[in-house]
This record gives sequence, structure tokens and C-alpha cells, in this order.
Amino acid sequence: MNNQYQTPFRRRSSAADFRNTARAALKNRWVLAICAFVLACLLGMSAGSVSFSNKEDTSSTPGNSVTEEVLQQYRNHMFAISALMEEGNFSDAVGYAVENVIGVAALIGMLIATLFAFGYAIFVGSPTTVGYHRFNLDLIDGKSELSVGTLFYGFKHCYFKSIGVHLLVELIQFAVNVVAAVGLAISVAFLFGMPVIGALMLLGVLVLYVVASIVITYRYALCNFILAEYPQLGVMDVLRNSASLMKGNKFRLFCLNFSFFGWILLAACCTCGLGLLVVSPYAYAANAAFYYEITGHDTAKDVEFPSVNPDDYFPEL
Repeated sequence: MNNQYQTPFRRRSSAADFRNTARAALKNRWVLAICAFVLACLLGMSAGSVSFSNKEDTSSTPGNSVTEEVLQQYRNHMFAISALMEEGNFSDAVGYAVENVIGVAALIGMLIATLFAFGYAIFVGSPTTVGYHRFNLDLIDGKSELSVGTLFYGFKHCYFKSIGVHLLVELIQFAVNVVAAVGLAISVAFLFGMPVIGALMLLGVLVLYVVASIVITYRYALCNFILAEYPQLGVMDVLRNSASLMKGNKFRLFCLNFSFFGWILLAACCTCGLGLLVVSPYAYAANAAFYYEITGHDTAKDVEFPSVNPDDYFPEL
């Protein structure tokens, strides 16, 4: 135990405590918080620390689906034209190409738009996400000069690091997706010869995939907060410290995020989604309060970050 920062025992805050802290911080600042959230979304902000379920399989995201459809239809057109030319029907091949040139151009346009959206999310959305987390830290910290201009914090202080953190987390999730895809393929193969074993394997792979995705999501849930507060840290240091801080805290953060589930349903069903403009800033502020607690901002301000010693962050536990 590091006695230098020893303080009286204090119980761990619950989800209700974090929500109370968020509401207190948002008092008289709701309009500013909503404006910051909307602008951050327009700039391509990713989910960041707020996650209500496991991350989606990147192989089935809308962007990838569009890309696969574009490539498949393009290949079909090329095969059809090649077949006509091999048969000697050059006039038919030219006519087919002319008839489908508009469709091919549209498909190529869709592909370009998809690639642009991916690049925008990486090169603009990543630093914006860090900036929005910095905004929420300032909000919880009670800073008087709170501005939506904080959203551009990541562009100025840790642009390439924010991109690196985003890509590494996505790469880790992608590796899990690949392993899951291999497991699913093996399970399906067993279904034909040994249905019972194949079904059990399929169920096991699906369960393990969901659990692994949730663990990864919450293991690195604090990366944007850490980078927003300590932009001088390296990419790997950010990931390691998020993993260290989240040891024993993953379920707590999950419970906090899940506590907003009712509000999300109410906002989605009763306000046609407009209520999410209020619920989302509320949830992000509560996550910032969670980060402040587990890093012991009010009990260990003199600790040099980063540290892998849990006593440095919350010495009374």
C-alpha cells in the first residue's frame, strides 16, 4: 500500500452516483452540451467510452456490405461482357456495356463514397472523439469557460495518436472477428457430419465471440479519456493504461451504460429519436464522472500518470 496518498475509506460510487454527478455538471449547460454532441456527431465521432452492447462485427457493417455489393455487381458486369466477347458477339458486348455504364458508374460512385466515409471516420472522427471526451472532462471538472471549440482539441494536441489508438482498437476487434469467422466455418462444417457437435460448437463460438467483443470494448473504453487528459502519452501507453484502469471495473461501466437503456428506449419510441440528443450527452457526462472516480482525481492529484499501481489511483481501496 502506498501510504503517501492514504485517505479515509470511501465507498465506490454506483451508477446512480455517476448520473447524479452528470446532472449536477449539466445544470444550466444542457444547451451547450447538446450542441457539442450534435457537432461531434457531424464531425464523425465514434462511440468512444459509451457502449451499450458489444461492437458490431466489422464484416457486416453497412459500409462493408455496400463495398462487397459494389464489387460483386462490378465483377458480374465484367464477366458478362467478357463472355460476350469470347463468343464473338462484339456488338452485343458493346451494347451491354453502354446499357450498364450508368449502373457501373453509380456503383463505382458508391464505392468511392464508402471509402471516403471510412477515411472521414478515421482522420476526422478519431480526433473529434478525443476532443468530445475532453469537453466532458471539462464539464465534470466544472470549468467556467466551457466551449464547443474543445472538440478540436484532438486535432491540435494528439491528431496522429488519436488515429493510431482508433486503428489499433479496430485491429484488435478485427482479429477477434477473423478468429470467430474461422470458428463459425469449422462449426458449420461439423453440422453436416455431426449435427449435435456442430450445433454445440456453433453456439460456443457465438457466445465466446460476444463475450470477447464486450471485453475488448470495455477494456479500452477509457482510451479517449486518457488521451484527452494526457496527450503526451504514446499510443501503446494509452491502451495499456486503459486496460490497467479497467481491471475490476468493466462490469461497473457496463452497469452504468445499461442504466441508460430505459431512457434510450423512451427517447427512441416517444420522441422519434430526438430525445437521444438529451440522453447521449447525459450518458457521456456520466462516463466522464466514472473516469474521474477510478483515476482518483480527488484523492491522488500528485501521482505522476501513467501508473500501473492501482493504489496510486484509488489508494483507500
